[in-house]
Amino acid sequence: MIAYKFLRAGRIGPFSGALWAESGEVEAPGPLEACRNGVHACRIDDLAYWLDDELWEIELLGEIVEERLKLLARRGRLARRIDSWDDGTRRAFAEWCLRRVAAHSAAEARDAGLEAEADALQHASSPDEVAAAADAAVDAAQRTGAANAERLASYAADAVEWTTALPPSGVAYVAGHAADSRSRADSSDAFAAERALQAKWLAEHLALVR
Repeated sequence: MIAYKFLRAGRIGPFSGALWAESGEVEAPGPLEACRNGVHACRIDDLAYWLDDELWEIELLGEIVEERLKLLARRGRLARRIDSWDDGTRRAFAEWCLRRVAAHSAAEARDAGLEAEADALQHASSPDEVAAAADAAVDAAQRTGAANAERLASYAADAVEWTTALPPSGVAYVAGHAADSRSRADSSDAFAAERALQAKWLAEHLALVR
């Protein structure tokens, strides 16, 4: 079974700290148990939850257990590195997530009657523009007592700092949390829906095959 695995720079397991060889199999002895024992990987739809420095295609072998947000297997081997997950793509993804946070903040500001601030957030395209629009929205929301609009604008301001962090897991998480914090969420599980959009972006821009 072909799946995907994020590693820290230099093929280091993010939780185990183990060095993965570029060739050869890894085998987990004993009962498979999520987060404890097994070769862990993920499906395309799970990618946004496990962001790290390197992305690898991995072949899972033997017994395979499907869990929420992850897979684990008896054996596995790295098949190839996804070279398109590079600095440029990481930066593009982080800035896309930032604009998603700004969009959720804009929607909340509009619901609170802060039209000018909502427009500025909606049309902000760079981190500097998002930062300026978010600060203005925080001030306006404080003046009008729009507590949730202030909260969402603060998320946008905080998310600006995360756009330069590697990996971009922080800003991706803020985007999910911003979706879930809307007064009028678009779905019953807005956090998961936002994560699904992130996975879709990654699959399209990294040309991943299901």
